Amino acid sequence: MASYREVRSREDRSTKAHGASPRRLSLLVLVVAAFVSASPALAGFQEGRAAYRAEDFAAALEEFRPAAENGHAASQYHLGTMHRRGQGVSKNFALAALWYRKAGEQGHVRAQYWIGVMYDRGQGVTKDLAEALEWYRKAAEQGHATAQARVGVAYQRARGVTRDFVEAVRWYRQSAEQGYAFAQNQLGYLYSIGKGVARSFIEARRWYLKAAEQGHPVAQHNVAVSMALGRGGPEDLVEAYKWAALAQEKKPNDRIVRLLIDIEDRMTYAQIAEAKERVKNWRPSRSR
Repeated sequence: MASYREVRSREDRSTKAHGASPRRLSLLVLVVAAFVSASPALAGFQEGRAAYRAEDFAAALEEFRPAAENGHAASQYHLGTMHRRGQGVSKNFALAALWYRKAGEQGHVRAQYWIGVMYDRGQGVTKDLAEALEWYRKAAEQGHATAQARVGVAYQRARGVTRDFVEAVRWYRQSAEQGYAFAQNQLGYLYSIGKGVARSFIEARRWYLKAAEQGHPVAQHNVAVSMALGRGGPEDLVEAYKWAALAQEKKPNDRIVRLLIDIEDRMTYAQIAEAKERVKNWRPSRSR
């Protein structure tokens, strides 16, 4: 009588002769099973997303909920967002946090960012800056620009972690290089005071300008000061006036008013007219 090993060997040779090994067949069965089990959740998510985009929140909720309960991360994220915003349901931060956490634990980057925000604000969970930072970091390590900036803020302001300007600069730079205006302005500020990086008014002005061109009012004020003083580059009163006026339009305050008066006192009538024309024609650029 043939041994089990001999019988198994014959079966393997027979199967291989027909084009597939038992191991490959087993793997194929597993892949097909996974696809079949995932298909309803994926279909539900796609229908839910279409309804959500059409602002049919009741229909979106009906599709997202079963998919989320079956472990579909993107559906869990959208369900969390609907509870956070009160779309199709009563606003409920606790449920929003629950669904964001479920999606975040599966690696969903936007869910990781938002559970971080909720720990940061104490919405639906007990406020915990260290826990917020951990979730921000998870999203930041996946390249989420806003999360990277939040990690930078945590290190700059000692929120949930020991203050570390070098780490703040590192995270702001990653975010700034993706075009996030807030991070660009913060990076410019740290260059201007020489914290976490060698002091450089040239670099400060360069990063302020990138953020200003996107419409960031604090950066517009900062670059106006740089240009009025000739700090980090040549003095340019026309451009300084333009940026100060734009900052005042968006975020008015007495400091900018005083800056505008000071700049205008040093300008000719022709320069003032040119600056006002530039203000009138200015449009924000896309992130850069």
